[in-house]
Amino acid sequence: MQKIIMRISALVTLILLMIIGIMISQGYQLPTESEKIHHEKEWYLQVDQGEKRQVKLPFGYTYGGNVYRLSTILSYDPDQGEAPYAFIDNNHAYFRVYIDGKEIYHYTADDTPAVSKSPGNAYSMISLPQNCKGKELVLEFYPTLKVNVEYWVEDILFADYTSFMRLQFFDWLPQNIITILCLFIGLLMITASLIIIKDKESRRLWYIGLFAVLFSIYSASENRFNLYMTANPYLMYLINFIVFAAFPLPLLMFFRESVNKNYKKFYNVIIGAGLVNLTVQMALHFGRILDLREMLLATHIVDFGGLIIIICTLLKTPYDVLERKRRTLLSIIPIGLGMCLDLLTHYTHFIESASNSFYTQVGILLFLAMGAGSVIKTVLNSYKENFKNRYYKMMAFQDGLTGLYNRAAFMEEQKQIDRNRKKYQNVICICADVNNLKQINDEDGHLIGDQVLCRVAAYLRDFFSPYGKVFRIGGDEFVVLIYDLDISRLVQILCDMEDRVKADNEIKIPPADFAVGYDSLQPGEKMETCTKRADDRMYEHKKAMKEGRLR
Repeated sequence: MQKIIMRISALVTLILLMIIGIMISQGYQLPTESEKIHHEKEWYLQVDQGEKRQVKLPFGYTYGGNVYRLSTILSYDPDQGEAPYAFIDNNHAYFRVYIDGKEIYHYTADDTPAVSKSPGNAYSMISLPQNCKGKELVLEFYPTLKVNVEYWVEDILFADYTSFMRLQFFDWLPQNIITILCLFIGLLMITASLIIIKDKESRRLWYIGLFAVLFSIYSASENRFNLYMTANPYLMYLINFIVFAAFPLPLLMFFRESVNKNYKKFYNVIIGAGLVNLTVQMALHFGRILDLREMLLATHIVDFGGLIIIICTLLKTPYDVLERKRRTLLSIIPIGLGMCLDLLTHYTHFIESASNSFYTQVGILLFLAMGAGSVIKTVLNSYKENFKNRYYKMMAFQDGLTGLYNRAAFMEEQKQIDRNRKKYQNVICICADVNNLKQINDEDGHLIGDQVLCRVAAYLRDFFSPYGKVFRIGGDEFVVLIYDLDISRLVQILCDMEDRVKADNEIKIPPADFAVGYDSLQPGEKMETCTKRADDRMYEHKKAMKEGRLR
């Protein structure tokens, strides 16, 4: 297992190096901000029919009117062969774009679902005419949220489509790398919890893996390169806010399984609050009562409260309950610092950042990375333990001489059939017994007797294992349990097996003769009763075989 993980890691590294090598060989260089990106310097803002005033982008404002008009005279002069675009980031406001009074783009209520109160965050690429220089560009927008929201108008960029998207890709490359790494770690943990680990660690791995996957989805919805590439900005807006409210819940469930049981009630309360917050927000949003953005503060409060509970309960949990307590505490600190920095960025703009979640992304990546070694070690140890358990179970249920299932396995199979008769409705029991085994052991030795037993086992396995299970339940006794097979087909298989046994006995000494008897499980009866009838018929067959030889 360790070799498999190392090979996967080496393969991922090799692919990344190949991509970098191809890019370098093709002369691909990192773009700069000034590369074919144009900024207009003189912008004028008019609210309703008020006076125009000069503003500098980006700028923030609160609701104070119905229509806002942002205008400029374009100095942007695209090169020949370029595809000129204006790239506009607009949040919670419908808008129209005009060139010299002619509408060239709109994003209105008709472009969003009827259940939406606002359009969310719209990232729009607007095609401009080739001869746009000297023309008046007007952005007319209509804010939709009147309370508890600070609007933010980002700088409007003008560029060729290829140049702009290339710049966005590299600007957001660190976040994309974090997203991919979180997704990879999350899928690795979920896979380990479902396939490899089957003990108490499985649920904890599942929680942390789900947390990582949900966070990677949220991070992808924050990435402007991805947003510009998405045709439906409203869908990305929904994913962003809903997943943001949901992804901390698996993390809380993970720590609930890790701390002293006396503190689990605190986690139940905060997890319940998170579920209520998520449900209420979705109901209010789709009911057009409040927008998700207006309820963001509630999500921040729940998330921050959960972080405080995690830290406090970890500090209170004794070392004998939580292994690696110091490492766990150190791993949660980056998440806490990242959340604090992102909240400071969001509410005060004190820190310049293109994303309101970048520091949290870094913190969560560090958290997952610090736990990755522990997880891999847990996976490997659990895999070894499960392998040992499967080996011991196989040895407990396997006959050492013939390789068939043993008597213990047969008794367990009987119990399974009796407990689940709906599943096992068509069952046939075959009993078989080797003839003259004691005489063979006495005259030819036990080694030859064992060879006869193995030949009988091979006949039963070859002809019946495709239809059920074959057991050796005693010295010379065998049982076969057949599922969903017609009696006519069973009789044909028995005849084919008899022909093969006769052919082999003509060339092999001593002969491997054995008697068989079979019967079907009847509705309402126990498997033991059916086995007894099959055993009685087997002895009738054995008696007939002996009488046939005496005559």
